[in-house]
Amino acid sequence: GQDLGKPLEHVFKDFSERPIASASVAQAHVAYLRSSGQKVCVKVQHKGVASMVGTDLATVEFICKRAAKYHPDAPDATDLIREWRRASREGGDFKLE
Repeated sequence: GQDLGKPLEHVFKDFSERPIASASVAQAHVAYLRSSGQKVCVKVQHKGVASMVGTDLATVEFICKRAAKYHPDAPDATDLIREWRRASREGGDFKLE
C-alpha cells in the first residue's frame, strides 16, 4: 500500500497474499478492485531490490573500469554496464509500465 498512498484494503476488496508468479525484482498477486470488483494483477516489488541492484551494478561498472585500465586486452564493458544500470532503474520504476 506504500506506493498507492493508502492502505490496500481501501483500494482492493480482496488481495491474494499468495503470489501467482515471482521473479527477481517482483511478484504478481491477484486482487479485486474495491471500486468496480474488476479482477486485476498487482505487481509488488521485493523490498530493497532496486537499491541492491543499483549497488551491484555500480560495483560491476567499477570493476570493468579497473579491468580496462590495468589490462589493456580486457574488453571495456563500461558503456554496456552503464546502459544496464539505466535500464534496471527504469525496470524498477513500475510507474513507467
